[in-house]
Amino acid sequence: MNKVQETMTDSKINHFYLSAFLASWRSIPDVLLYDFAEHYEITDYYKKLERVTSFRAMTNESSFRLAARNLKNAEALEFIGWWVSKMKEICNLELSSKRIEAVHKGLQPYPIIVSPFATSTGFNLAGYVRYKKYVGDMSDIIGKCQEGLALMEDIVNEAERKFGVNLQ
Repeated sequence: MNKVQETMTDSKINHFYLSAFLASWRSIPDVLLYDFAEHYEITDYYKKLERVTSFRAMTNESSFRLAARNLKNAEALEFIGWWVSKMKEICNLELSSKRIEAVHKGLQPYPIIVSPFATSTGFNLAGYVRYKKYVGDMSDIIGKCQEGLALMEDIVNEAERKFGVNLQ
């Protein structure tokens, strides 16, 4: 998050930090699901069936739910219901759509503006306007990143408290 803020006015570099932050941010619920799959022995269930227990399979809501039902694990079923509700919260954040845009499509490119206000012929109004729009857009995105990060921290802390699991 710090690198996203530090490079805010350099669109060439900032895109990489923003993309990395957003990809990492979105992987947190998947890792949480995997950690709880191990906690509730969902991974062991699939190993006994000699099925592949890849990270991808264990970060799948339907695989987790199926194993929890077959194991008759009410707490695991409660967890997956809670997790799905948290995923809905995450998907409703505007940051989720920004993540798709930044990671998969690339954000709107802005020119690298060293001095947005002056050119060899004088003041550059068009450069100034593009610069102000870029800085404004980045300030908005950074605010949304901070909001999203706070939500993820809340979700992880709530999972630990609600289900009595220390994820450290």
